Amino acid sequence: MNAKPEELLGYDAISELTGVSVKTLRAWKARGKLPAPDYVVLTGNPVPAWKAITIAKWNARRTASQPGPEPAAQAAWEADLPEGADND
Repeated sequence: MNAKPEELLGYDAISELTGVSVKTLRAWKARGKLPAPDYVVLTGNPVPAWKAITIAKWNARRTASQPGPEPAAQAAWEADLPEGADND
């Protein structure tokens, strides 16, 4: 049985998921408001990358007290994560 490859997210994908601009995400990373990257891609300039589940959990905490459509979109997105992706 072939496992589905783990999805990694960069700033553009996180921005699309959360509605937060890439510029703001970069500033949050610099201030420690984003979780530490799960990986750093070292081809050319280092590029941070996060597991989908890392960002899903962070975004769920971030949006827990905010009204609006983001939590519903988050739930639908999390339902698409591979089984067992909840491992910390």
